[in-house]
Amino acid sequence: MAWIAAVSDIHSGSTVAVYPPEGVRLDDGGHYLPSPAQKVLGQFWQEAWDQAFEKIGSDPWHLVLNGDLVDGDHHNTSQIISRTSTPQHKGCVKLLRDGPLKGSPESIHVIRGTESHVGKSGAAEEAIAAVVAAGDDDYPGVPVIGDPETGTKSTFWRRFEVRGRLIDCRHHGRLGQRAHTRASFASLYAHDIWEEHVLGDDRVPDLCIRSHFHKFVDSGPHPKYPRVVGLPCWQLMTAYTHRIAIESLPDIGLVLFEIRDSGIEVHPILFPVERPKVVSV
Repeated sequence: MAWIAAVSDIHSGSTVAVYPPEGVRLDDGGHYLPSPAQKVLGQFWQEAWDQAFEKIGSDPWHLVLNGDLVDGDHHNTSQIISRTSTPQHKGCVKLLRDGPLKGSPESIHVIRGTESHVGKSGAAEEAIAAVVAAGDDDYPGVPVIGDPETGTKSTFWRRFEVRGRLIDCRHHGRLGQRAHTRASFASLYAHDIWEEHVLGDDRVPDLCIRSHFHKFVDSGPHPKYPRVVGLPCWQLMTAYTHRIAIESLPDIGLVLFEIRDSGIEVHPILFPVERPKVVSV
């Protein structure tokens, strides 16, 4: 038996996303400290990895970082801690070292996210992947699996095998926008993936991991189609999502995949997000 832990949409540097509790020193000597909401997300982050390691135990496991690791300087937003990239990168590396990298994964797969967040060709994720792979005086390097075709440390599309199961990872995918259609839409998406591979005479993946929509969704097991799982995130609602996702709350957490000879079991680790407090007048 083996495990995969998949996390995405950390959006380090966003003022409404998870960030290390000690904050970070800014370029001109100031210091950014996380807000109360970010501190709660930081507690969830530690709890999530504690739960993950408890489940994984001594079994071998692999880490997928499925895109949008930093928030970047995008869309003229005011909800970032700095327009320079360094504090965002440092925050992400610190979160990884204080979270999943403590568990010594056998391999790490860094998937490139949205260019408006992570730069052209996933520049931020490529840089972060290089830092965690190299290590430093305080932290050892970790086994980041590069792209075998380009030699880069990160990739837009990663396919790898675990115990004979083919895993297919990309940041972008499809997700139904209505609450009651998400699961059924994921099933239709699984059918589309199966059909595309069959028409191309390609091997059909056993598991497809997708992200970007900040919602956990699972197409469920199927005897023929791949299992499609959309990952939760680590960012609360921004000014942008207050406009485009009016009724929906983000799902906060990560997902564990238990790879057995008999199949793949999905174990989401999710945390509650509350709606605004009711005001008495």
